[in-house]
Amino acid sequence: YGDHRDLHSFPTRRSSDLNSKNAPAFKDSFITSLFCGVDDILWIGTRTGGLIKYFDQKFSGYTIPELNNKQINSIITDKQGIVWIGGSETGLIKFDGKSEKVYSIQQGLIDNHIKSLFQDANGGIWIGTVNGLSLFESGKLTNFTVANGLSFNYIRSICASPDGNGVWIGTNGGGITIAKKLPGSKKIILASFDLNRQLLNGTVTSLISDKESVWIGMYGGGVACYHPQTHLISTLNSKNGLTSDLILNLFKDKEKNIWIGAFAGGVFKLKKKSIFMLDKKSGLESDVILPVLCDSKGNIWIGTEEKGLYEYTNGKVKHFGKGQGLSNDIILSICEGDNGVIWVGTSGGGLNRIDGNRITVIKDVSKRRKIVSA
Repeated sequence: YGDHRDLHSFPTRRSSDLNSKNAPAFKDSFITSLFCGVDDILWIGTRTGGLIKYFDQKFSGYTIPELNNKQINSIITDKQGIVWIGGSETGLIKFDGKSEKVYSIQQGLIDNHIKSLFQDANGGIWIGTVNGLSLFESGKLTNFTVANGLSFNYIRSICASPDGNGVWIGTNGGGITIAKKLPGSKKIILASFDLNRQLLNGTVTSLISDKESVWIGMYGGGVACYHPQTHLISTLNSKNGLTSDLILNLFKDKEKNIWIGAFAGGVFKLKKKSIFMLDKKSGLESDVILPVLCDSKGNIWIGTEEKGLYEYTNGKVKHFGKGQGLSNDIILSICEGDNGVIWVGTSGGGLNRIDGNRITVIKDVSKRRKIVSA
């Protein structure tokens, strides 16, 4: 292993608070989703369905009835700047900044409980739910279940196919399903990944892909890498390098290194054939890794369940916690905004804005809520 043991704590940081009085858009301190879309607009989703936009140094809150008291799980923006929102029993919501349109079971959506959203190269929006898969394309919804070739109805993750045709779908127990369009046709066919039996676990929590490979994170099976050119799978788990097989997320940085976030295992960096492990010995005080982000400068930001936020730069680990001005040590989401600003969503501590040596906290201090892990 290549352990990096240089831990640099931040000096006392300047911090300021924005709350429900001076930032009225914030009515909930549980930030469950962050997405920075076109024109560097930051979209923020909360546990109780609050949708907030940050642009031009202003916060704007939006009231969408279908989101009321429902957790937002995923936000994306398409190439036209339209915002797509999915959450717990919300249905699919299309929002243009002024008005919304809801696609629920009544409009043809497979299920209202959405876990993941993904836009493919053709502009189609793929919607992963707890009870099947939907594709919104050309104004129409097409649904897929096990009856149409889906390996399992509960969808956890979606990524682009390495050949550019269709998507790979990670399920909660059935491995991977591949969806492709037939040549010269709009018809989509689904088929189970023919190497599913080589995966050590069928719960696929994270997928990332490019033309050369598909990386597969499994909760209980470690990490697998599929090589399209050779049609072979290589596996990394607790028997050959990892300390935990419970993979929560994967991330690829600018140098194409793969970062692995594991439950009760720390963070791992794969660089060619070497493994660098970030754990308690190297300054990462939590074993439970939640979001991971690579920013535009190549810095890696690591959110944890109980020990705040860490930044990994040039072999050194830096810590952001309550002692440095962070509002809460349970990190649910991380996103980079304009000018390199890092946005951090927490469980009960609202939103944190990190800009150089300054942390700004935006939260609702008018309500006292217990911290509940999302």
